[in-house]
Amino acid sequence: MPNPGDEPRYTFGYDGNSPAVLYQALVRCALGDWTAAAQESWIQRLSAQPDDHRGRPHSQLWQQIVTSQGALRLSWADVQRWARDDQPALDRRRPRPSR
Repeated sequence: MPNPGDEPRYTFGYDGNSPAVLYQALVRCALGDWTAAAQESWIQRLSAQPDDHRGRPHSQLWQQIVTSQGALRLSWADVQRWARDDQPALDRRRPRPSR
């Protein structure tokens, strides 16, 4: 994955310690927006089920990540499409830039 800094690989802040960190890294790369999904804590508010009874937005990407039974293999085109689908939910929860 690309790194928003000067290094040739994605390293800083992405040690792979949770599904939320993986989701954040994939969304940022897919959208080319290094501020997307800035708050890891809200990611758990996404639903992995399309018929969530609490009204949480369904995320196909989140569903793939949290329900994977083995190695996670996703096509880049799918990741990009799912990230774009999640973008309205990401934008609603994005912290406002400080002035």
